[in-house]
Amino acid sequence: MSSVVAIVKSIVGQVFAVSPEGVRRLLVEGDRLFVGDQVDTGAAGAVTLELADGRTLDLGRDTQWSSSAPDSSADLAQATAQAAPSVEELQQAIVAGADPTTDLEATAAGPTAAGTGGAAGGGHSFVMLDATAGRVDPTIGFPTDGPDTTAAATTLDIGNQNTTATNAPGVLTADTGTQVEDSVATGNVLTNDSDADTPLSVSSFTVAGMAGSFTAGQTATIVGVGTLTIGTNGNYTFTPDANYNGAVPQVTYTTNTGLTSTLDLTVTAVDDPSVLTADTQTIAEDTPAIGNVLSNDSDIDNVLSVSTFSIAGVNGTFTAGQTASIANVGTLLIAADGAYTFTPVANYNGTVPTVSYTVTDGSGSNVTSTLNINVTPVDDSFTDVSETVTTSEDAPVTGSVLTGTSSVDGDVSVVNFTVGGTQYQAGDTATITNVGTLVLAANGAYTFTPAANYNGPVPTVSYTVTDGSGTDVTSTLNISVTPV
Repeated sequence: MSSVVAIVKSIVGQVFAVSPEGVRRLLVEGDRLFVGDQVDTGAAGAVTLELADGRTLDLGRDTQWSSSAPDSSADLAQATAQAAPSVEELQQAIVAGADPTTDLEATAAGPTAAGTGGAAGGGHSFVMLDATAGRVDPTIGFPTDGPDTTAAATTLDIGNQNTTATNAPGVLTADTGTQVEDSVATGNVLTNDSDADTPLSVSSFTVAGMAGSFTAGQTATIVGVGTLTIGTNGNYTFTPDANYNGAVPQVTYTTNTGLTSTLDLTVTAVDDPSVLTADTQTIAEDTPAIGNVLSNDSDIDNVLSVSTFSIAGVNGTFTAGQTASIANVGTLLIAADGAYTFTPVANYNGTVPTVSYTVTDGSGSNVTSTLNINVTPVDDSFTDVSETVTTSEDAPVTGSVLTGTSSVDGDVSVVNFTVGGTQYQAGDTATITNVGTLVLAANGAYTFTPAANYNGPVPTVSYTVTDGSGTDVTSTLNISVTPV
Protein backbone atom coordinates (compact mmCIF):
# COMPACT_ATOMS: atom_id res chain seq x y z
CA MET A 1 0.00 0.00 0.00
CA SER A 2 1.38 3.43 -0.92
CA SER A 3 2.55 5.66 1.93
CA VAL A 4 1.03 9.11 2.43
CA VAL A 5 3.81 11.70 2.34
CA ALA A 6 1.75 14.92 2.38
CA ILE A 7 -1.77 16.34 2.68
CA VAL A 8 -3.05 19.33 0.67
CA LYS A 9 -3.89 22.16 3.09
CA SER A 10 -4.83 25.00 0.70
CA ILE A 11 -4.86 25.71 -3.03
CA VAL A 12 -4.89 28.80 -5.23
CA GLY A 13 -5.92 28.26 -8.85
CA GLN A 14 -5.49 24.77 -10.32
CA VAL A 15 -2.74 22.37 -9.17
CA PHE A 16 -2.33 18.85 -10.55
CA ALA A 17 -0.66 15.66 -9.29
CA VAL A 18 0.72 12.95 -11.61
CA SER A 19 1.01 9.42 -10.23
CA PRO A 20 3.97 7.15 -11.07
CA GLU A 21 1.60 5.43 -13.51
CA GLY A 22 1.08 8.73 -15.36
CA VAL A 23 -2.46 9.39 -14.12
CA ARG A 24 -3.02 13.17 -13.83
CA ARG A 25 -5.57 14.44 -11.29
CA LEU A 26 -6.73 17.88 -10.08
CA LEU A 27 -5.91 18.48 -6.43
CA VAL A 28 -8.40 19.83 -3.91
CA GLU A 29 -8.01 20.69 -0.24
CA GLY A 30 -7.68 17.50 1.87
CA ASP A 31 -6.19 15.37 -0.96
CA ARG A 32 -3.34 13.00 0.00
CA LEU A 33 -0.05 12.69 -1.88
CA PHE A 34 1.64 9.31 -2.05
CA VAL A 35 5.21 8.23 -2.64
CA GLY A 36 6.13 8.93 -6.23
CA ASP A 37 3.44 11.56 -6.93
CA GLN A 38 4.67 14.55 -8.94
CA VAL A 39 3.04 17.95 -8.06
CA ASP A 40 2.80 20.60 -10.81
CA THR A 41 1.48 24.08 -9.88
CA GLY A 42 1.44 25.39 -13.43
CA ALA A 43 1.58 29.06 -14.45
CA ALA A 44 -1.21 30.26 -12.12
CA GLY A 45 -1.36 27.77 -9.27
CA ALA A 46 -0.01 27.58 -5.73
CA VAL A 47 -0.38 24.97 -2.99
CA THR A 48 0.48 24.45 0.68
CA LEU A 49 1.27 20.86 1.75
CA GLU A 50 1.54 19.38 5.25
CA LEU A 51 4.31 16.80 5.27
CA ALA A 52 4.17 13.58 7.24
CA ASP A 53 6.51 14.98 9.89
CA GLY A 54 4.29 18.00 10.56
CA ARG A 55 6.17 20.53 8.51
CA THR A 56 4.43 22.61 5.81
CA LEU A 57 5.60 23.05 2.25
CA ASP A 58 4.55 26.05 0.08
CA LEU A 59 4.82 25.58 -3.68
CA GLY A 60 4.46 28.69 -5.85
CA ARG A 61 3.71 29.14 -9.54
CA ASP A 62 5.60 27.15 -12.20
CA THR A 63 6.84 24.69 -9.57
CA GLN A 64 7.16 20.92 -9.71
CA TRP A 65 7.74 18.76 -6.65
CA SER A 66 8.29 15.03 -6.40
CA SER A 67 6.96 13.30 -3.29
CA SER A 68 9.75 10.72 -2.92
CA ALA A 69 10.02 8.76 0.32
CA PRO A 70 12.09 10.51 3.04
CA ASP A 71 15.72 9.42 3.26
CA SER A 72 16.21 8.47 6.90
CA SER A 73 19.92 7.88 6.40
CA ALA A 74 20.73 11.52 5.62
CA ASP A 75 23.38 13.03 7.87
CA LEU A 76 22.08 16.49 8.77
CA ALA A 77 25.40 17.56 10.29
CA GLN A 78 27.18 16.75 7.07
CA ALA A 79 24.48 18.57 5.07
CA THR A 80 24.90 21.59 7.30
CA ALA A 81 28.65 21.63 6.81
CA GLN A 82 28.26 21.34 3.05
CA ALA A 83 25.75 24.18 3.01
CA ALA A 84 27.89 26.56 5.11
CA PRO A 85 30.03 27.88 2.24
CA SER A 86 26.88 28.60 0.24
CA VAL A 87 25.41 30.61 3.10
CA GLU A 88 28.60 32.58 3.49
CA GLU A 89 28.71 33.17 -0.22
CA LEU A 90 25.09 34.40 -0.20
CA GLN A 91 25.80 36.81 2.67
CA GLN A 92 28.78 38.29 0.87
CA ALA A 93 26.73 38.80 -2.27
CA ILE A 94 24.01 40.62 -0.34
CA VAL A 95 26.59 42.95 1.28
CA ALA A 96 27.99 43.67 -2.20
CA GLY A 97 24.50 44.74 -3.35
CA ALA A 98 23.75 41.77 -5.56
CA ASP A 99 20.25 40.32 -6.01
CA PRO A 100 20.53 36.85 -4.52
CA THR A 101 17.46 35.65 -6.40
CA THR A 102 19.16 36.16 -9.75
CA ASP A 103 22.92 36.18 -9.17
CA LEU A 104 23.25 33.07 -6.99
CA GLU A 105 21.87 29.60 -7.13
CA ALA A 106 19.32 28.62 -4.53
CA THR A 107 20.85 27.71 -1.16
CA ALA A 108 20.09 25.17 1.50
CA ALA A 109 21.15 25.61 5.11
CA GLY A 110 20.30 24.45 8.61
CA PRO A 111 21.72 24.59 12.10
CA THR A 112 24.22 22.02 13.31
CA ALA A 113 22.59 19.01 14.82
CA ALA A 114 22.56 19.13 18.55
CA GLY A 115 20.81 17.66 21.58
CA THR A 116 20.89 14.55 23.62
CA GLY A 117 20.84 11.07 22.19
CA GLY A 118 23.20 8.94 20.18
CA ALA A 119 26.45 10.00 18.55
CA ALA A 120 24.65 11.36 15.50
CA GLY A 121 21.39 12.00 17.34
CA GLY A 122 19.98 15.15 18.80
CA GLY A 123 17.47 17.69 17.57
CA HIS A 124 17.08 18.64 13.92
CA SER A 125 15.69 21.56 11.95
CA PHE A 126 14.65 22.09 8.33
CA VAL A 127 16.20 22.54 4.95
CA MET A 128 14.79 25.59 3.10
CA LEU A 129 14.94 25.65 -0.68
CA ASP A 130 14.23 28.85 -2.61
CA ALA A 131 13.81 28.83 -6.36
CA THR A 132 12.31 31.34 -8.76
CA ALA A 133 10.99 30.22 -12.13
CA GLY A 134 12.99 27.02 -11.94
CA ARG A 135 12.53 23.34 -11.26
CA VAL A 136 13.51 21.93 -7.87
CA ASP A 137 13.44 18.26 -6.93
CA PRO A 138 14.46 18.28 -3.24
CA THR A 139 15.14 15.25 -1.10
CA ILE A 140 14.15 15.80 2.53
CA GLY A 141 15.92 13.75 5.24
CA PHE A 142 15.69 13.56 8.97
CA PRO A 143 17.39 11.47 11.71
CA THR A 144 15.51 8.58 13.21
CA ASP A 145 17.83 7.20 15.91
CA GLY A 146 17.02 8.02 19.51
CA PRO A 147 13.62 7.44 21.04
CA ASP A 148 13.49 10.94 22.46
CA THR A 149 14.12 12.74 19.18
CA THR A 150 11.56 15.50 18.58
CA ALA A 151 11.14 17.08 15.14
CA ALA A 152 10.71 20.83 15.16
CA ALA A 153 7.81 22.11 13.10
CA THR A 154 9.23 24.02 10.14
CA THR A 155 8.09 25.53 6.88
CA LEU A 156 9.67 24.62 3.56
CA ASP A 157 9.17 27.29 0.87
CA ILE A 158 9.76 26.33 -2.72
CA GLY A 159 9.09 28.53 -5.74
CA ASN A 160 7.64 32.03 -5.72
CA GLN A 161 7.19 32.88 -2.05
CA ASN A 162 4.77 35.75 -2.80
CA THR A 163 2.14 33.74 -4.66
CA THR A 164 -0.52 35.89 -6.47
CA ALA A 165 -4.03 34.45 -6.80
CA THR A 166 -5.50 34.13 -10.28
CA ASN A 167 -8.21 36.55 -11.48
CA ALA A 168 -11.42 34.64 -10.75
CA PRO A 169 -13.98 35.03 -13.58
CA GLY A 170 -17.04 37.24 -13.01
CA VAL A 171 -20.52 35.78 -12.68
CA LEU A 172 -23.26 37.38 -14.82
CA THR A 173 -26.94 36.51 -14.45
CA ALA A 174 -29.56 37.15 -17.14
CA ASP A 175 -32.00 39.96 -16.33
CA THR A 176 -35.75 39.97 -16.93
CA GLY A 177 -38.42 42.58 -16.38
CA THR A 178 -42.14 43.10 -16.89
CA GLN A 179 -43.92 46.42 -17.21
CA VAL A 180 -47.41 47.56 -18.14
CA GLU A 181 -48.19 49.23 -21.44
CA ASP A 182 -47.32 52.94 -21.69
CA SER A 183 -45.07 52.85 -18.60
CA VAL A 184 -41.29 53.35 -18.43
CA ALA A 185 -39.11 50.43 -17.28
CA THR A 186 -35.99 51.17 -15.23
CA GLY A 187 -33.47 48.93 -13.53
CA ASN A 188 -29.82 47.90 -13.41
CA VAL A 189 -28.38 44.94 -15.31
CA LEU A 190 -25.39 44.69 -12.96
CA THR A 191 -27.25 44.31 -9.66
CA ASN A 192 -27.25 40.51 -9.96
CA ASP A 193 -23.75 40.27 -11.50
CA SER A 194 -20.47 39.98 -9.61
CA ASP A 195 -16.71 39.89 -10.05
CA ALA A 196 -14.44 39.31 -7.05
CA ASP A 197 -11.47 41.08 -8.63
CA THR A 198 -12.81 43.85 -10.89
CA PRO A 199 -15.66 46.36 -10.43
CA LEU A 200 -18.09 45.66 -13.26
CA SER A 201 -19.35 48.20 -15.78
CA VAL A 202 -21.22 48.01 -19.08
CA SER A 203 -19.18 48.80 -22.18
CA SER A 204 -21.71 48.12 -24.95
CA PHE A 205 -24.98 46.42 -25.83
CA THR A 206 -26.84 45.04 -28.84
CA VAL A 207 -30.53 44.53 -29.63
CA ALA A 208 -31.80 41.44 -31.44
CA GLY A 209 -32.86 42.25 -34.98
CA MET A 210 -30.89 45.50 -35.08
CA ALA A 211 -27.60 45.95 -36.88
CA GLY A 212 -24.54 47.16 -35.02
CA SER A 213 -23.64 47.70 -31.40
CA PHE A 214 -24.43 50.58 -29.05
CA THR A 215 -21.88 52.09 -26.69
CA ALA A 216 -23.00 52.34 -23.07
CA GLY A 217 -24.91 55.60 -22.69
CA GLN A 218 -26.26 55.59 -26.25
CA THR A 219 -29.99 55.31 -26.98
CA ALA A 220 -31.20 52.49 -29.21
CA THR A 221 -34.45 53.14 -31.09
CA ILE A 222 -36.34 49.91 -31.73
CA VAL A 223 -38.80 50.68 -34.53
CA GLY A 224 -42.39 50.04 -33.48
CA VAL A 225 -41.31 49.03 -29.98
CA GLY A 226 -39.57 51.84 -28.08
CA THR A 227 -36.20 53.24 -26.99
CA LEU A 228 -33.53 51.75 -24.69
CA THR A 229 -30.54 53.29 -22.93
CA ILE A 230 -28.01 51.38 -20.78
CA GLY A 231 -25.41 53.40 -18.86
CA THR A 232 -21.90 52.30 -17.95
CA ASN A 233 -23.09 51.78 -14.36
CA GLY A 234 -25.70 49.29 -15.59
CA ASN A 235 -28.73 51.56 -15.15
CA TYR A 236 -31.20 51.11 -17.99
CA THR A 237 -34.35 52.92 -19.13
CA PHE A 238 -36.79 51.45 -21.64
CA THR A 239 -39.61 53.67 -22.93
CA PRO A 240 -42.16 51.77 -25.05
CA ASP A 241 -43.99 53.34 -27.96
CA ALA A 242 -47.54 54.45 -27.20
CA ASN A 243 -49.87 51.46 -26.79
CA TYR A 244 -47.09 48.92 -27.53
CA ASN A 245 -47.35 45.60 -25.74
CA GLY A 246 -45.54 42.30 -26.16
CA ALA A 247 -41.96 41.04 -25.89
CA VAL A 248 -39.11 43.49 -26.41
CA PRO A 249 -36.31 42.11 -28.66
CA GLN A 250 -33.61 40.54 -26.47
CA VAL A 251 -30.81 42.85 -25.36
CA THR A 252 -27.26 41.52 -24.93
CA TYR A 253 -24.83 43.63 -22.89
CA THR A 254 -21.05 43.32 -22.61
CA THR A 255 -19.12 44.24 -19.46
CA ASN A 256 -15.65 45.73 -19.13
CA THR A 257 -14.36 42.21 -18.39
CA GLY A 258 -15.56 40.95 -21.76
CA LEU A 259 -18.36 38.80 -20.34
CA THR A 260 -21.89 39.09 -21.74
CA SER A 261 -25.39 38.56 -20.43
CA THR A 262 -28.94 39.38 -21.52
CA LEU A 263 -31.88 41.61 -20.65
CA ASP A 264 -35.39 40.44 -21.58
CA LEU A 265 -38.30 42.85 -21.12
CA THR A 266 -42.01 42.19 -21.61
CA VAL A 267 -44.72 44.84 -21.88
CA THR A 268 -48.15 43.66 -20.73
CA ALA A 269 -51.29 45.06 -22.37
CA VAL A 270 -53.77 47.32 -20.61
CA ASP A 271 -57.33 48.04 -21.68
CA ASP A 272 -57.04 51.44 -23.35
CA PRO A 273 -60.31 53.40 -23.25
CA SER A 274 -62.29 53.70 -26.44
CA VAL A 275 -62.28 57.11 -28.11
CA LEU A 276 -65.70 58.13 -29.43
CA THR A 277 -66.53 61.27 -31.39
CA ALA A 278 -70.06 62.67 -31.69
CA ASP A 279 -71.57 62.22 -35.15
CA THR A 280 -73.52 64.85 -37.11
CA GLN A 281 -75.15 64.74 -40.52
CA THR A 282 -77.31 67.11 -42.55
CA ILE A 283 -79.63 65.90 -45.26
CA ALA A 284 -82.21 67.47 -47.54
CA GLU A 285 -85.90 67.01 -46.98
CA ASP A 286 -87.31 63.71 -48.25
CA THR A 287 -83.79 62.21 -48.45
CA PRO A 288 -82.61 59.27 -46.28
CA ALA A 289 -79.52 59.76 -44.09
CA ILE A 290 -76.99 56.91 -44.33
CA GLY A 291 -73.70 56.61 -42.42
CA ASN A 292 -71.77 54.80 -39.71
CA VAL A 293 -71.48 56.05 -36.15
CA LEU A 294 -68.25 54.06 -35.59
CA SER A 295 -66.33 55.48 -38.54
CA ASN A 296 -64.82 58.22 -36.37
CA ASP A 297 -64.52 56.11 -33.19
CA SER A 298 -61.51 53.99 -32.22
CA ASP A 299 -60.14 51.49 -29.71
CA ILE A 300 -56.47 50.49 -29.90
CA ASP A 301 -57.07 47.10 -28.28
CA ASN A 302 -60.44 45.82 -29.49
CA VAL A 303 -63.08 45.96 -32.22
CA LEU A 304 -65.95 48.29 -31.39
CA SER A 305 -69.62 47.50 -31.85
CA VAL A 306 -72.93 49.21 -31.04
CA SER A 307 -74.96 47.46 -28.38
CA THR A 308 -77.97 49.80 -27.89
CA PHE A 309 -79.31 53.25 -28.76
CA SER A 310 -81.98 55.62 -27.52
CA ILE A 311 -83.73 58.72 -28.90
CA ALA A 312 -84.58 61.87 -27.01
CA GLY A 313 -88.33 62.06 -26.39
CA VAL A 314 -88.90 58.42 -27.35
CA ASN A 315 -89.55 55.91 -24.58
CA GLY A 316 -87.30 52.90 -24.15
CA THR A 317 -83.98 51.67 -25.46
CA PHE A 318 -83.46 49.96 -28.77
CA THR A 319 -81.13 47.03 -29.34
CA ALA A 320 -78.69 47.35 -32.24
CA GLY A 321 -80.52 46.21 -35.37
CA GLN A 322 -83.96 47.38 -34.24
CA THR A 323 -85.91 50.14 -36.03
CA ALA A 324 -87.08 53.10 -33.97
CA SER A 325 -90.05 55.20 -35.11
CA ILE A 326 -90.03 58.90 -34.27
CA ALA A 327 -93.56 60.26 -34.61
CA ASN A 328 -93.91 62.84 -37.42
CA VAL A 329 -90.14 62.77 -37.95
CA GLY A 330 -89.05 59.45 -39.41
CA THR A 331 -87.49 56.07 -38.64
CA LEU A 332 -83.98 55.15 -37.53
CA LEU A 333 -82.04 51.88 -37.55
CA ILE A 334 -78.51 51.44 -36.14
CA ALA A 335 -76.78 48.08 -36.69
CA ALA A 336 -74.16 46.50 -34.42
CA ASP A 337 -71.40 47.43 -36.86
CA GLY A 338 -72.42 51.10 -36.56
CA ALA A 339 -74.19 51.43 -39.91
CA TYR A 340 -77.36 53.55 -39.65
CA THR A 341 -80.25 54.66 -41.85
CA PHE A 342 -82.63 57.50 -41.02
CA THR A 343 -85.67 57.94 -43.25
CA PRO A 344 -87.61 61.19 -42.68
CA VAL A 345 -91.36 61.32 -43.13
CA ALA A 346 -92.56 63.07 -46.31
CA ASN A 347 -91.81 66.80 -46.38
CA TYR A 348 -90.29 66.78 -42.85
CA ASN A 349 -87.53 69.24 -42.23
CA GLY A 350 -85.85 70.39 -39.05
CA THR A 351 -83.73 68.84 -36.28
CA VAL A 352 -84.12 65.15 -35.57
CA PRO A 353 -84.20 64.36 -31.81
CA THR A 354 -80.69 63.52 -30.53
CA VAL A 355 -79.72 59.86 -30.73
CA SER A 356 -77.46 58.36 -28.03
CA TYR A 357 -75.69 55.10 -28.86
CA THR A 358 -73.70 52.79 -26.57
CA VAL A 359 -70.51 51.11 -27.80
CA THR A 360 -68.73 48.07 -26.33
CA ASP A 361 -65.14 46.95 -26.96
CA GLY A 362 -65.76 43.39 -25.81
CA SER A 363 -63.85 43.83 -22.55
CA GLY A 364 -66.81 44.99 -20.52
CA SER A 365 -66.09 48.69 -20.93
CA ASN A 366 -69.00 50.58 -22.50
CA VAL A 367 -68.87 54.13 -23.85
CA THR A 368 -71.69 56.37 -25.10
CA SER A 369 -71.73 58.98 -27.87
CA THR A 370 -74.37 60.82 -29.92
CA LEU A 371 -75.76 61.14 -33.43
CA ASN A 372 -77.36 64.41 -34.52
CA ILE A 373 -79.23 64.67 -37.83
CA ASN A 374 -80.60 67.85 -39.36
CA VAL A 375 -83.06 67.88 -42.26
CA THR A 376 -83.01 70.99 -44.42
CA PRO A 377 -86.19 72.03 -46.28
CA VAL A 378 -86.55 71.91 -50.05
CA ASP A 379 -88.94 73.95 -52.18
CA ASP A 380 -91.97 71.77 -52.61
CA SER A 381 -93.90 73.00 -55.63
CA PHE A 382 -97.56 73.98 -55.34
CA THR A 383 -100.18 75.26 -57.80
CA ASP A 384 -103.02 77.74 -57.64
CA VAL A 385 -106.01 77.38 -59.94
CA SER A 386 -107.24 80.53 -61.75
CA GLU A 387 -110.67 81.78 -60.65
CA THR A 388 -113.55 82.91 -62.90
CA VAL A 389 -116.63 84.58 -61.38
CA THR A 390 -119.76 86.39 -62.68
CA THR A 391 -121.88 89.03 -60.98
CA SER A 392 -124.93 91.02 -61.98
CA GLU A 393 -124.87 94.68 -62.84
CA ASP A 394 -124.64 96.90 -59.79
CA ALA A 395 -124.00 93.82 -57.56
CA PRO A 396 -120.65 93.45 -55.72
CA VAL A 397 -118.96 90.02 -55.82
CA THR A 398 -116.74 88.47 -53.08
CA GLY A 399 -114.66 85.32 -52.77
CA SER A 400 -111.12 83.96 -52.19
CA VAL A 401 -108.47 83.34 -54.79
CA LEU A 402 -106.74 80.78 -52.45
CA THR A 403 -109.65 78.41 -52.03
CA GLY A 404 -108.23 74.90 -52.56
CA THR A 405 -104.62 76.15 -52.70
CA SER A 406 -102.03 74.80 -50.18
CA SER A 407 -98.31 74.04 -49.83
CA VAL A 408 -96.47 71.50 -47.65
CA ASP A 409 -93.83 74.11 -46.98
CA GLY A 410 -96.12 76.58 -45.26
CA ASP A 411 -99.22 78.76 -45.46
CA VAL A 412 -99.89 80.33 -48.84
CA SER A 413 -100.66 84.02 -49.18
CA VAL A 414 -101.10 86.71 -51.85
CA VAL A 415 -98.13 88.97 -52.27
CA ASN A 416 -99.46 91.42 -54.85
CA PHE A 417 -101.84 91.76 -57.79
CA THR A 418 -101.92 93.62 -61.09
CA VAL A 419 -104.92 95.13 -62.94
CA GLY A 420 -104.74 97.02 -66.24
CA GLY A 421 -100.97 97.16 -66.07
CA THR A 422 -100.87 98.62 -62.58
CA GLN A 423 -99.47 96.57 -59.67
CA TYR A 424 -100.94 96.76 -56.20
CA GLN A 425 -99.81 95.22 -52.94
CA ALA A 426 -102.07 92.74 -51.24
CA GLY A 427 -104.69 94.67 -49.29
CA ASP A 428 -104.65 97.72 -51.60
CA THR A 429 -107.78 98.91 -53.43
CA ALA A 430 -107.49 99.09 -57.17
CA THR A 431 -109.81 101.57 -58.96
CA ILE A 432 -110.61 100.54 -62.47
CA THR A 433 -111.97 103.62 -64.32
CA ASN A 434 -115.64 103.27 -65.38
CA VAL A 435 -115.51 99.61 -64.31
CA GLY A 436 -115.34 99.45 -60.55
CA THR A 437 -113.02 98.82 -57.60
CA LEU A 438 -111.18 95.69 -56.43
CA VAL A 439 -109.65 94.83 -53.07
CA LEU A 440 -107.48 91.66 -52.82
CA ALA A 441 -106.19 90.81 -49.33
CA ALA A 442 -103.10 88.72 -48.44
CA ASN A 443 -105.28 85.85 -47.28
CA GLY A 444 -106.81 85.70 -50.77
CA ALA A 445 -110.18 87.33 -49.94
CA TYR A 446 -111.37 89.78 -52.56
CA THR A 447 -114.29 92.17 -53.20
CA PHE A 448 -115.17 93.64 -56.57
CA THR A 449 -117.70 96.48 -56.68
CA PRO A 450 -118.82 97.38 -60.23
CA ALA A 451 -119.44 100.98 -61.24
CA ALA A 452 -123.12 101.98 -61.49
CA ASN A 453 -124.82 100.41 -64.46
CA TYR A 454 -121.56 98.86 -65.63
CA ASN A 455 -121.77 95.53 -67.35
CA GLY A 456 -119.28 93.57 -69.33
CA PRO A 457 -115.90 91.97 -68.64
CA VAL A 458 -113.60 93.31 -65.93
CA PRO A 459 -109.91 93.58 -66.89
CA THR A 460 -108.07 90.37 -65.88
CA VAL A 461 -106.54 90.43 -62.43
CA SER A 462 -103.11 88.73 -62.11
CA TYR A 463 -101.96 87.90 -58.57
CA THR A 464 -98.83 86.34 -57.02
CA VAL A 465 -98.98 83.63 -54.31
CA THR A 466 -96.16 82.46 -52.00
CA ASP A 467 -95.75 79.65 -49.44
CA GLY A 468 -92.84 81.39 -47.74
CA SER A 469 -90.10 79.40 -49.48
CA GLY A 470 -88.93 78.66 -52.92
CA THR A 471 -90.57 79.96 -56.05
CA ASP A 472 -93.77 82.02 -56.00
CA VAL A 473 -96.77 81.08 -58.13
CA THR A 474 -98.81 83.46 -60.38
CA SER A 475 -102.48 82.95 -61.09
CA THR A 476 -105.50 85.00 -62.40
CA LEU A 477 -108.93 86.21 -61.34
CA ASN A 478 -111.46 86.75 -64.12
CA ILE A 479 -114.68 88.73 -63.34
CA SER A 480 -117.65 89.34 -65.64
CA VAL A 481 -120.68 91.66 -64.99
CA THR A 482 -123.96 90.75 -66.62
CA PRO A 483 -126.52 93.46 -67.48
CA VAL A 484 -129.87 93.70 -65.79
